[in-house]
Amino acid sequence: MGQIVLLYAESGLGKTCLMDRLLLSEAQAEAEVRRITLSDSASEPPTGKLSRLAREVLSLARRDSRVAVGIDDVPAGSEDVVEREARYIRRMAAAGALVIVCLLPESEGLVELLGEAMVIRSEDFLLGESCPEDPQGACGIVSAFSHGIPELALSSSREESLGDIELLDDSEALRYSMGLSRAVRGHLRESLSDEELALRLSMVLLGSGGIDDLAKVAPRVDDDLLHWLEGRAPFFGIRLSDDSFEVAGVCHDILLRRCLASVREAAARHQSLAIRAMRVLCKRASFVRASYVASLVSGEGEAVMHELVLSNGIHFLMAGKVSLVGEALRHMRELGMGDCAMSGILRQMLREFSGRRAELEGGRRACEGLRALLPEEREAISFLGVQVRQRDLLSKGSSGEPAGAGTLSVELARNPSLRRLQKHHHVTELLVQGKFANAFDLLLNDPDRLSPHDLGSAFLCLDFVFVEAMILEKGVAAEKGDVALARRLLVEFGPGRLGQYFCALESMATVLADGSSVMEDAEQIVSRASSFGDTTLEAALLLTAAIADLRSDALTRAHVRAGLAHELADGAGLGYLASAALFVDGMARHRLGERIKLPERQDMPSGALRDLMRILSDASGGRLVAKADPEVLSRLNFPREYLWALRLLVEDTGELVGTIRSSVPSAWLQLLPRFAELGPLPQKDQDVSCETGQKKAAGGRIRITLLGGFEVEVDGEAIDPEKLFSRHARELLALLSLVRGHKMLKRDALLAIWGDVDYLRGVQRLYECIAVIRRVLDVKAHGIEVIRSSRPEGTIELDSRYVSCDVDAFEAEALEALGREKSDLRSMGHACTARKLYGTGPAIVLDDITGISQSRAIRLREIYVTALVAGASAALREGKPHLCAQLSQDALQEEPRREDAIMCLAEAMGQMGRTSEVLALREQYRRRTSRTGRARSQSLEEAFEDALRKCQVDLDS
Repeated sequence: MGQIVLLYAESGLGKTCLMDRLLLSEAQAEAEVRRITLSDSASEPPTGKLSRLAREVLSLARRDSRVAVGIDDVPAGSEDVVEREARYIRRMAAAGALVIVCLLPESEGLVELLGEAMVIRSEDFLLGESCPEDPQGACGIVSAFSHGIPELALSSSREESLGDIELLDDSEALRYSMGLSRAVRGHLRESLSDEELALRLSMVLLGSGGIDDLAKVAPRVDDDLLHWLEGRAPFFGIRLSDDSFEVAGVCHDILLRRCLASVREAAARHQSLAIRAMRVLCKRASFVRASYVASLVSGEGEAVMHELVLSNGIHFLMAGKVSLVGEALRHMRELGMGDCAMSGILRQMLREFSGRRAELEGGRRACEGLRALLPEEREAISFLGVQVRQRDLLSKGSSGEPAGAGTLSVELARNPSLRRLQKHHHVTELLVQGKFANAFDLLLNDPDRLSPHDLGSAFLCLDFVFVEAMILEKGVAAEKGDVALARRLLVEFGPGRLGQYFCALESMATVLADGSSVMEDAEQIVSRASSFGDTTLEAALLLTAAIADLRSDALTRAHVRAGLAHELADGAGLGYLASAALFVDGMARHRLGERIKLPERQDMPSGALRDLMRILSDASGGRLVAKADPEVLSRLNFPREYLWALRLLVEDTGELVGTIRSSVPSAWLQLLPRFAELGPLPQKDQDVSCETGQKKAAGGRIRITLLGGFEVEVDGEAIDPEKLFSRHARELLALLSLVRGHKMLKRDALLAIWGDVDYLRGVQRLYECIAVIRRVLDVKAHGIEVIRSSRPEGTIELDSRYVSCDVDAFEAEALEALGREKSDLRSMGHACTARKLYGTGPAIVLDDITGISQSRAIRLREIYVTALVAGASAALREGKPHLCAQLSQDALQEEPRREDAIMCLAEAMGQMGRTSEVLALREQYRRRTSRTGRARSQSLEEAFEDALRKCQVDLDS
């Protein structure tokens, strides 16, 4: 018996692929297969092709052959043509052939005529959460980019590639964008009616939004058509239940940019629609997307488009669309309207960003004289004012008070883009003053620096990366994507000045934080900063270049550049840069053989940098015989703003490097990554070395590090942690490493990682997660196992034969420190080792509903603090107050209310004669107890008094 199968669905859902697979299956069953495409040739009408095919099929059927026919790309036709097509298709089916026809929604008439056929519609092609083509479950992962459309869903199979889709620098992301372009072209095809094409084009240009937005763009919004598209065109993501839509993939601005070629032909037929879409996007503050839509406007619509760009010019500038604004300004000048207020403000804004210092004054005076401004012009003046202060800060070292502070505060409250630019200016002020720690604290949890989409957020993103490097903080992998987006924004905006300065910041961070001895293109960058009049930046660049010269033994060059940097910084009143330049110049002169003198206090005020300079001066004069005694005690008291100088002092002082290292407090050295790996160093009065070697745990083939950072090693080789992000593999390893005995119920693991899920479905997820771990660690090749699963007990556990965890080593050391039968020296050693192992605590603690992970982390912290207090008490009994103070302060950092730790710290400071620290500690304790209403400890008050007596302080005074 013959059969008719109609694949009746939208473009891009895989109709042709399904038809070809069915025909292949028939061919493997020894059937005669015939396949035609009706729209290939204009010389022969579709009915002529079908007539010839029907005769051939009837001839084959008479020879008792099994026949399968595929008919692709059937165009819409008149009623007479459709009836003839249906007659030919029925004739082939009556002869016993399997006839498969691919139809677009425009061919609805043919579907109605072939009522006896099997119809496979759009919804039947969509992929769900799992499918045979996608065993890893990627369909669910990329649903926001695909809406279940197979070609889009299967073009990106890795969870981590989603971040790369925004950058389009990953092979799978590029494949996805190509598939998306084909989908857009298919959904905006010429065969659609003008009304439906306009509605579809409106949704593609807007990307997402409400039906009300569509009504402002499309000439007519038909409810019946929307309802039909909701069920038959999933690409547009229409949801009439909440009057919204979200086009797959194209809702992301960067992906619309990649699909502009597919949109251009349809947009050429609806120019007024593109203008209306721009207006809606500008009201939404989606100026990047509006600029892409503007590129689709041509001909008579360009004049209206340029006026729209000019009225929102400041926002297009902040979005990095300089060429679009420049084109609008040229258009207005050609029309004789180049002297309007907005044009003048925009031209001056461009000069502030990319012009030389000498070009700024005339435009500034002209903008100051503007009166009777429109609201959008007043807003643009606020942006200009912030940028003027920023440029003055880079050229003069100070920016002064903003003009019209009241108006600026109102604009800041209602304008996020202006607020981001002002925040960047504030951060720059902190950087110029050398307050890197303050800038880091300000930006750490600031969402404005994430996923940069305009100049303000790009500046903040790069500010944070630079500050991280300056205080030797290690960045996270997620920041790389943000930095790439920020780089592209700045280079697109102004490769002449902003792009060069971004490269300069990268070079500076490499030299200051990574210890590089080469600063790429130093002469050109310094010369460019000088030509633009950016004195502050010129001094910073000269200073960084001098440090690189110092490391590469170009000592005379380092001396000259540091001197020039000091001259510029001192002339601009930049105290931090001037002091830093004196220090670097002192380092260069010391390496050249000169004897270094400590600068006067007006040239280098008291502080950490002066302490480092004193150490260098004493060493160069041969007067260093004992450990220096600066006015700080612990690592927390050393300012992070000068870590680069500390690193330079202990690594690049030539023959005196060993002497200087021995004179620098060990707590300071622990701040540097190279020395932190060695653990806490003994103090000068210690006659015994603490045990700092890490014990080898049982097992050893696979080592999991959880404390202070997550790391997995197999036979000593580190595994890339990003490979464990898939399927929550990293979370499962961290959870099993953390729990006691490294064993737990499967149900608890499911609840902790995936939340409240169905157990049967959850077990499958757990199995997939374990499979990822085994694949990444390559346990089969190594002949080992990492996780054992017990079906009768319903448990999973780390295989102790092959797996070891630093949590076990930490617990063993901490408990040894608490052992009563041990000597004080051993207790100190175990406490030091436990401190090194614990680091900053568990790197991954799940926020799970079972509470297993959090309670275990709290328990480890309690053990850690108790071990530190035990070691501090032992250090006191052994007469080692420095070590006692160090351990006590670390304990108080975790639990500030531990009175036994406060008591140890007070007694240690008393023995060292630290009067001010004892008084500050007592005042802090009393304020805390007064605020919380707790009774003060009599023994602790006595400890404070005893410590102060040892300091020989008159309590009455």
